[in-house]
Amino acid sequence: MKRWMTGVWVLVMGCGTVKDPPTCATSADCPAGEYCASAQGEQRCWPDSHPPVVSGVAVSCLDVAAGEKCPRDGTLRVTATASDAEELAEVRVALTLDPSTAVAMTRTGDTWTADVPLATVPVAAFEATVDATVTARDGARQEASATTAAAIPVTRLRWTTEVEPGQAIALTPAAVMTDGTVVVAGSNGKVYFVKPDGTRAHDPVTVGSGQAISAAPAIGTKAIWVGSEDAWLRGLALDGSGALAGVAVNSEGAIRGSVAVFTEATKEWGFVASASGRLAAASTGLDTARSGATSAYVVGPAVDSAGRVFAASSGANSTVREFLFDGAFTDQWVTSSPVVGVNVSAAIALDRSGNVITGSQDKKINLTTVVGGTSTIATVSDAIVDSPIILPNGDIIVGDQSGALHRLSSDGTALWTPARNLGAAVLSPMLLAGTSATLLVPTRAGTLYALDGSGAEIWHRSLGTGAELRSGNIHTRPGQPAGHVVSTAYYPTSDGKLHAVIVDGQLDTSAPWPKAFHDPRNTSNAGTAP
Repeated sequence: MKRWMTGVWVLVMGCGTVKDPPTCATSADCPAGEYCASAQGEQRCWPDSHPPVVSGVAVSCLDVAAGEKCPRDGTLRVTATASDAEELAEVRVALTLDPSTAVAMTRTGDTWTADVPLATVPVAAFEATVDATVTARDGARQEASATTAAAIPVTRLRWTTEVEPGQAIALTPAAVMTDGTVVVAGSNGKVYFVKPDGTRAHDPVTVGSGQAISAAPAIGTKAIWVGSEDAWLRGLALDGSGALAGVAVNSEGAIRGSVAVFTEATKEWGFVASASGRLAAASTGLDTARSGATSAYVVGPAVDSAGRVFAASSGANSTVREFLFDGAFTDQWVTSSPVVGVNVSAAIALDRSGNVITGSQDKKINLTTVVGGTSTIATVSDAIVDSPIILPNGDIIVGDQSGALHRLSSDGTALWTPARNLGAAVLSPMLLAGTSATLLVPTRAGTLYALDGSGAEIWHRSLGTGAELRSGNIHTRPGQPAGHVVSTAYYPTSDGKLHAVIVDGQLDTSAPWPKAFHDPRNTSNAGTAP
């Protein structure tokens, strides 16, 4: 007989009779402190004064060797020994990063195991340590817990690689192919191809005679487009095997701004703006075109979904020019190109209506409409050094040379007062969706910030010691579960390094201009899906 016959379960009724324990189907039918078990062919509730025993909790990272930091999107394997004298109902594990969420463990004998994807738990830091607490619960609802003796370090830094080991090459901003291959060019005139694991995809391609490349590459559907300081725009094969024969044009001046890409049914065009004051175009159909010359350009053009090409010049009276392009450049504002301040040296952006947003060295944010009207919508605290971005509601986020990051409504009203101070010249942010870290913001001094929509800091990290960062790019691996998407952001530096950082969420595709050069392929084309 069970021990209820000899102890506390003997209940003498009015005439001295013994009341049997209640029947049950499972332990859930029993009061707390009791569990369901069979006696003489019946399922009844029995008392249980023996809580479970948990020991030997251990955690390892499946993605790296022992002793290395686990990547933020890695998987932790948790093992423990758990037992109970009567009935062990369940064993679950919770990480200290998210103690409110527990994961069921599976049993092999007395050993329990669970694999916990770190992407499913919040990590509100660039680096953190994580413990695991295993809790066993018996049928009587008694619990016992144990925690790992050694915490596992977790990091967002996936890797850092030198594209040319031992050579401090000044790198351009990167472009990212749909398969995750990172394309970045250098001051040595070479274009490099880096796989998502940080290794070379193949040998670099030397462009032309090897003169410096300072403009970010752009990736179309038919070519990789590269503009060089030697004045040439060239199309490279998408597999990185080399230049496409005849796909090139001489712009007659150094190209220092990225390429805009426009794809037609049978061919694709690349557009650049050069120090000669000309726009130039080349196509995969071996066509070329050049505009007339005006003031020099130091930033690249942008294209809207209708194929109109916009460019902003540098100089004491910087102007925006609009061209219709049908194989030749037709200047829409021949007599009165809109003046947009002094020295536009930050890449331009296009809003949802096709208006051009420019930032200039004289601290102005200007809006130029498609019919040529220009207005200053805001004056910020210092020179604007990199591209503004535009949010889904039309808000503009832009940084300046003083280290201030500004959020402005579409009419220029300051929404953060004061502006957020990041301590060094602010480069172009990236707008993320599906995460509390709405913005990734690099500074020229080498620090990367993750901020929420109010501008509050979530985490920051210095990526370059004594080296300048470039504006970032991003790749999101397809097939991830909704609500737990992580991406890899790429930040090149002026000393030849490429940093891969694991970030929460993905590029906000509902925004008209969510990053510098618009999208991960750097098409600078408002009609391209980000």
